[in-house]
Amino acid sequence: MDSTGTRTYLRDGADVTDPVLSDGAAVYTPGISERRSSTNKFYHPDRLGTTERLTDTSESTTDTRQYDAFGLLTSSSGSTPTPFGFAGALGYQEDPDSGLKLLGHRYYDPSTGRFLTRDPIKNGRNWYGYCGNNSTKFADPSGLWWWPQPWQGDVENRSNNDVIVIGEPAFACPQIAVLLRPGQQDPPNFDSDDLGIPREDGTYRWYHLEIHFPYFSSADVIVGEGAALRLRNGFTSRLVPIVEGSAEHGRIERIINGGLWPIGIPIPPDPPPHIPPNLFPPVGSFRKPDGSLVWH
Repeated sequence: MDSTGTRTYLRDGADVTDPVLSDGAAVYTPGISERRSSTNKFYHPDRLGTTERLTDTSESTTDTRQYDAFGLLTSSSGSTPTPFGFAGALGYQEDPDSGLKLLGHRYYDPSTGRFLTRDPIKNGRNWYGYCGNNSTKFADPSGLWWWPQPWQGDVENRSNNDVIVIGEPAFACPQIAVLLRPGQQDPPNFDSDDLGIPREDGTYRWYHLEIHFPYFSSADVIVGEGAALRLRNGFTSRLVPIVEGSAEHGRIERIINGGLWPIGIPIPPDPPPHIPPNLFPPVGSFRKPDGSLVWH
């Protein structure tokens, strides 16, 4: 028991990172709004998912919050006790008494930029550090590993089959296709937009990685055994099947047919003629209108 009293939580799932739907004090629509008694408040997040302000049903601002890069509250106004402040749309929960934040499996102290306990899966070398001290680029909703911010789609292939991702190698770059072999993850700064899962007949089943309103980019997906798909941030994102024969499916086919290379293989300025056309380009390469391959 503390100043907020005893809480009973209901999540949309059984995992500690699944979104909170209620805590006995409020009912939540994750990433969108909350309802306390008969009062509705709506979240207005930044690109990290931090709730910068709350508004009521008349669209008037009732609360504001400002945080530093590691989640330490620097200023605020209003009295709504929402637990979803810094990176709240990613599931970070705040404790008003201690100032600590619950990130999935562990508590995090924004005043030191460190977790209180070591990483249970012992990921990396610093088991207490937060996001490799790069909190403007990475997030850690599970408290187990950090990954790129939600506007950068991310795909990790833990299956036994090759999968294909389509996206931008950097901001404002043309989309390219990349082959992810078992155990591979798309490289840093690659924004994955579409995911292709192989079928038994050799074709691919395609999905678009989409963020729920009010977010506007991609999702983060783990491809597991049997091509099972799991979203790391399912409360803000979803996988949308792409219908064969649709305009979106045609876009994917055009990208794949543009001349492709496998990730991790050094390439010359233009592909030699003996390279088969069903290989995929590494991040950073794209085709110019004349068909030549540009590689940075």
